Amino acid sequence: MKLKRAVEISLILSAAMFIFIMIAGLAFNRPQDVSRADLIAAGTTSQAALNNAPVRGDEAAKAAFSGGGQGTTTTTDTSTSTGASTGASTNKPATGSTSSGSTGSSTGTGGTSTGGTGGSTGSGGGTGGDTGGGTTTPPPPASTCGQAGGTCTATEVAGHNSKTDCWVVYSGSYYIVTAFVNTHPGGTQAFTSQTCGHDITAYLKGNQAPSGVQKHNHSQTAYNTLNSYKVGSVSP
Repeated sequence: MKLKRAVEISLILSAAMFIFIMIAGLAFNRPQDVSRADLIAAGTTSQAALNNAPVRGDEAAKAAFSGGGQGTTTTTDTSTSTGASTGASTNKPATGSTSSGSTGSSTGTGGTSTGGTGGSTGSGGGTGGDTGGGTTTPPPPASTCGQAGGTCTATEVAGHNSKTDCWVVYSGSYYIVTAFVNTHPGGTQAFTSQTCGHDITAYLKGNQAPSGVQKHNHSQTAYNTLNSYKVGSVSP
């Protein structure tokens, strides 16, 4: 009787052990969830399969850190600027320059992100400036010839060569003696185109005389009278 009871207990234990083993085997052999990372590593390109695959906790953190998540985000930034500068004369526009941004992409566990493409194009007449008519020459200073203390050239004095407009040169200075012509002690015949408008040094010293006039070495009084009509100097 005891032996029979022992056999029954042994059979019950064996059955229980068999059931436990079967349950444990089913638990260990149950298919595990396949994550997105597993699908990507296996070379899966199906968008639907990637969207339906679960995301594990560590993969979600990595995807959030790397800007992951399925899909591609592309941004384009294109700006065009046109500028022109015009000087006093027409300028040719400068050749435009083009610069393009770079495209970057990164792949992390659980997702792929693609950086945007940026580019800017600039085109404009960057050349500008004023174009003049060459080197500007300042106007010559106003002549002071004929003014008190002014300077005349020999050519300017030579233009005053008559009795009614008589300028003479002596010792680097010029004298306007028109008012003295009619009161000259030697007469008006000394004032001709040979003396008026010229240097009269030789005439004053008696070394030379106009045609029809006798040579005469003038006195100091004559020099003093001449000096009263002095106006300015004659430039070399």
